[in-house]
Amino acid sequence: MIYPFPDIRMARTTSRTGCTSMTPSHRLLGILSLVLGMCFPHAAHAIADGTYQIVAKHSDKCVDVSGASGSNGAIVHQWRCHSGDNQKWQVLAKDGGYRIQAVHSSKCLDVSGVSTADGAMMQQWRCGSGANQRFHIERQSDGSYRIRPMHSGKVVEVGASSAADGANVKQWRWWGGDSQRFAFRKTNTPTAAKAVWNESFDGLSAGSRWFDEPYTEIRNGCGVNGSKCVRMTYVRSSVGSPRIVAEKSLPPAREYTLNYDVMFENGFEFIKGGKLPGLGPNRPTAGCAPIVDDGWSARVMWRRDGEPVIYSYHQNRAKRCGDDFHSSVQFQTGRYQAISLHVKVNDPWSANGLIDLYIDGRKVASHQNVQLREVGGSQTEITKFLLATFFGGSDWSWAPPRTVYARFDNFAVYPGLRVRGAPGR
Repeated sequence: MIYPFPDIRMARTTSRTGCTSMTPSHRLLGILSLVLGMCFPHAAHAIADGTYQIVAKHSDKCVDVSGASGSNGAIVHQWRCHSGDNQKWQVLAKDGGYRIQAVHSSKCLDVSGVSTADGAMMQQWRCGSGANQRFHIERQSDGSYRIRPMHSGKVVEVGASSAADGANVKQWRWWGGDSQRFAFRKTNTPTAAKAVWNESFDGLSAGSRWFDEPYTEIRNGCGVNGSKCVRMTYVRSSVGSPRIVAEKSLPPAREYTLNYDVMFENGFEFIKGGKLPGLGPNRPTAGCAPIVDDGWSARVMWRRDGEPVIYSYHQNRAKRCGDDFHSSVQFQTGRYQAISLHVKVNDPWSANGLIDLYIDGRKVASHQNVQLREVGGSQTEITKFLLATFFGGSDWSWAPPRTVYARFDNFAVYPGLRVRGAPGR
């Protein structure tokens, strides 16, 4: 430890600021710590490098990247603790402090706008060299830690000492409250989750049909990075367009994320809507079929003007032909966008499942507290990838005015939550 003056030594007491007190001959520095919020930490590195959940003392909730977003500027707030990677942080000693990096996105905890003001929001941002992305982590007398941005000397806190899910995390001058104190709970060092199934099309022959479906074609040079893709053809028909449907078996699991990239080619008209791939059990329910206790499906649709929605057949659906859960965004034509569909199957006889839809790493639609199945067993878990894409609908009003095309690339199914922040990632 290097002190401001060579004859200074730390006493083994802690002031109400949480800073280590000075010997009586240097009380002036203790007063400065009270006035300026400055500290003289016990040690250069208070915790070991590793992967942690960061838990607010006052609420016992976790520091969380909102919506598991992969985007720069995504808000950091508190949320009830769960196993998602958007609540796991890699903490690494760096440049006299620590870098705190979100596991799910590889982006860094960051004080917005390099602000030094009270109330400046915490966010994630691509990692750089700025002091607003480096922090002192200082152990307090009660065993908790405070987190101090190096550029401002203030501390990280949960706003207004709120215990609510979604309360924003920000910086504020140190006042010693429990909303400014955190535990670092060690978690397993993450390893890259392996996909249980993936298809990039690079190993398939150009000109071949995917799943032997006649309106599909593997093509060169049409993928996200100039690789191969599958191009779907949508032809006008009396039911919207001919159905492109197939299934791929997956290992049974309670929770998966389906990722894929889609480009609606220029000139694509969305009309009233159409289907996109999703997930289901052994006996997926679709096509306006009645409710059965072991059947369900979770897919994506585009609606009028290209609005992406969650399209779900569940045990309590209001509509015979499936329920929509809407977003406030639109698919764009002429460029790839990343879709992530996160599905968690409920416990039997309970409405505690979920379906979340992300576009380019941003959560855009959600179906919470859903009962997908009535009975248990691996056959009612997620066991199938559902290829389903077509206009419709069931009559000419759903049909495109002419033949249109969409490209798909980089299908992958991962255990748990694994959100794709951008096409090809």
